Amino acid sequence: MLLLHLSVLALVASASTTDLRTLQLRQFNANQDVAYRSSNAQGQGSVKSFENCDDDIEDLPNGAILCAFSGCRMTCDRGYQAKMRGRIYLLCDHSTGKLTYNGKPWRESVPRCVPKCGRQGCLNGGCVAPMQCQCQTGFTGANCEEEDLLMLPGECDPPCQNGGECIIDGVCDCPKYFFGLLCEFHSCDLPRKGLSNHDLAGDLSQLKIMCKKGYKIWSRISQLLIVCRNATWVIPRFGLMSENDVNCYPVCDPPCAEGSVCTEPDICKPKF
Repeated sequence: MLLLHLSVLALVASASTTDLRTLQLRQFNANQDVAYRSSNAQGQGSVKSFENCDDDIEDLPNGAILCAFSGCRMTCDRGYQAKMRGRIYLLCDHSTGKLTYNGKPWRESVPRCVPKCGRQGCLNGGCVAPMQCQCQTGFTGANCEEEDLLMLPGECDPPCQNGGECIIDGVCDCPKYFFGLLCEFHSCDLPRKGLSNHDLAGDLSQLKIMCKKGYKIWSRISQLLIVCRNATWVIPRFGLMSENDVNCYPVCDPPCAEGSVCTEPDICKPKF
């Protein structure tokens, strides 16, 4: 009987010397009230006071912190995951009333919730939103798993000119009004205004205006060369095409008498 009494006294003495820190730190594992209040723990003999953990926990990006009487647990929104496996619990330090993770303030140390992009993830890029990869240049596919040769930067030596972009080795993508392997040639839109009774031959860097039979330009020539310079059609030695009359007009032989006008090849009609 005496031995039993001594054993009970020894257990009581051991409990009274329990480490204060052990009583002050508790692990959260439920999901009810927002604040963690341990009023029932204040009756411990060696603990003088406890601070409640009432941190603002509502602004966790892409996640939430769920709290109950016994503590808090971090969860990520659907489509997001923490940068570690397993559940993430926060501890309440009752001596300060602050939530901690790994011994540091939870806002500084808790893992971030980042988007998930399937089991594979983004192989050659980054996951920017749930199931949405942003691929590196030269890759495509849902998980950036495929090479996109058209997106790989090429090497052009000599380099592209006039703002051209090297898209494949030795091939330049030229801006509007330029063409050629290196975008070295200017081009112009097909001339439409100021022309009649004619045919055109050549390309958009150099064209020949050819009058139909019985028509001539300036009453003396049946063909006229125009050249594209700086995206503008120019008549060599005469200046801008827009400043010259390059229409093909009918020719009457012999010329029409005074008071009449040539309306069609070799057909004269009175002016009035």
